[in-house]
Amino acid sequence: MPEHRQVRERGGQVLVPIPSVVWRRLKIGGGSRVWWHLTGRDEAVLARRERRRGGRPRQQDTCPACEEREKELVKLRALLQTGGAVDGRAYYNQGWHDALGKGLKIEAQYQLVRVRLDEIVRLIREQR
Repeated sequence: MPEHRQVRERGGQVLVPIPSVVWRRLKIGGGSRVWWHLTGRDEAVLARRERRRGGRPRQQDTCPACEEREKELVKLRALLQTGGAVDGRAYYNQGWHDALGKGLKIEAQYQLVRVRLDEIVRLIREQR
């Protein structure tokens, strides 16, 4: 969430006010030591440490409103690991095995459908 700030000059220095949400997140106050890191063209990062952490920014750092999504993601991962969310293919396969075990004869059903289709085709040809 970008915040606009106006740069001011005073005593040969350039001053930029730090938004309260930033200094609270960095846990800095009067007398704290901070470092500026040049990151890219037209960008700099203010950090509490001399060396920056690597990697991508955490989701909650870039999107404070996404905390609900993060909680849901953690919940869904836990469900997946505990077996609460089973792969749908397992249910599908189990259904087929149960049907075959209870006497569903696919070949016999296929023959019935084939005979009926042949009758329909014969009737259509007779009507022409």
